[in-house]
Amino acid sequence: MSRFFRLHISFLSLFLVFCAGHSSAQETAGVSISLDEAVSAALKNNFEIILQRVATDIARHDTTIADSGFDTIFGAEVNTESTRNPGISVFSDPEITETDLMNSSVSLSRKSYLGGQYKLSLDVGRFETNSTFQSINPSYSSALKLEIAQPLLKNAGKKANRWRILISQNNESISFQRLRAKLNDTITEISETYWEYVFLTENLKVSQEFLERARDLERRVRVQVEVGSLAPIEIIQAQSSVASREELVIEAENNVDAMGDRLLRLMNPSDDSPIWLSRIKPEDDPEMPYKAFDLRESTAAALEKRPEISIAKKELENQNIELVYYKNQKWPSLDLVGSFRLNGVRGPARPIASFSTGEILVSSLDGGLYNSLSDAYSGEYYDYKIGLRLTYPLGNRSAKGALAKASLYAKTSLIKLKSLERDVTLEVRNEARNVEKSIKQIDASSAARLLAEKKLEAEIRKFEVGSSTSFNVLEFQKDLAAERSHELRAKVEYRKAVARLHKATGDTLDASGISFESFKNK
Repeated sequence: MSRFFRLHISFLSLFLVFCAGHSSAQETAGVSISLDEAVSAALKNNFEIILQRVATDIARHDTTIADSGFDTIFGAEVNTESTRNPGISVFSDPEITETDLMNSSVSLSRKSYLGGQYKLSLDVGRFETNSTFQSINPSYSSALKLEIAQPLLKNAGKKANRWRILISQNNESISFQRLRAKLNDTITEISETYWEYVFLTENLKVSQEFLERARDLERRVRVQVEVGSLAPIEIIQAQSSVASREELVIEAENNVDAMGDRLLRLMNPSDDSPIWLSRIKPEDDPEMPYKAFDLRESTAAALEKRPEISIAKKELENQNIELVYYKNQKWPSLDLVGSFRLNGVRGPARPIASFSTGEILVSSLDGGLYNSLSDAYSGEYYDYKIGLRLTYPLGNRSAKGALAKASLYAKTSLIKLKSLERDVTLEVRNEARNVEKSIKQIDASSAARLLAEKKLEAEIRKFEVGSSTSFNVLEFQKDLAAERSHELRAKVEYRKAVARLHKATGDTLDASGISFESFKNK
């Protein structure tokens, strides 16, 4: 075989290789998704976020329930009573006394934030008897009564009475902070998953490209074997290379599908969405300008914005609220109690003979229910009482034990907060270093890719003058593809490192342009 013919075959083989290198593998039809669209879908449909939002609603109702202890209570009561007793007095007339009593009452009662119990009631009664000595029969009684019981030591003041409300309000705030943390976690997770999917998708294209190059190499070797320029053993080597790269394509496709399923789990699209039936095509490119992060500012922002820090502070505040309450419970119960009642009684007057003179007497309280109420409202008849009530359990062990326990819980919460602040500070430092490392890796991989391109160009020039082989050219192209993959990996890792740093500093929502208030108000 002439040298010219062998060079012709070599150039033809190299042309096929270069064509394969610049052609893209056939892409599977799919649904294009940007990172913003993936994040939006996840925040809308993610089950864990939905459950956490339900938890915030539950916490809001718990606050309402805690405050309901100070609602005004309306009460009403009606009862009737009848008696039949033998007369026990020589003046009893008749010998068997019968009475009928009917009482009704309406009231409004309320507990104040200072601890006092207040009750305003209106009582109306009707009393009827068969006794001949009852001057008004039936008689109608009425009373407008105000009762007060105000603690002066134990259970006195807003802090001792509103502590459950304050804790419920803090728990509601904690619930919202947990929602914020879940949003941050979800955005970070879907960002990392999305960029990993970008890498795997591009890596699949590289694997498919090298499969085509291996097949082209096999065809070229087969042609050269047929013309006698290569030994038949070369075909086995080429076929082995094709089989090996087919295996790599299968593995890469499986990795893409697995990561795609993970992305779908986070996005949780509706059952009828077409995205379930096709492969996701990522729209975004990992290229982005480098962003400078000041470590001191990032750490300060994390200590201020991190939901976990806010939760720990609220939990510490809850423990301090309980501590104040249990300190109050050590006091003896000293209550100011009092009542004031306006009275009235009327009824049809009956003439009664005086025991001493026999004179016929008629009661001045002749009237009916309306007159009884008028007497009560006039304030002419009244009674009141005022006093102090003291109780104190000897030893008071329950209050002392509860106070000691609350003190330990408050101490524990403070230690947890300090520990969390330290961990957050170290996390920010670590993620900031990862960002800087990723930037350096991008620079290094870009430089390596440029060197690989120059080495390939040099190998092509050597091949053109017959100083190299097509196999060497393919190996240098393989090295170039690997360096391109490394550069892509570095860019993807930078994206992921930035997402993790935003999460560490607590500004993931702000960096994503998402308002947390829109989630709180839904």
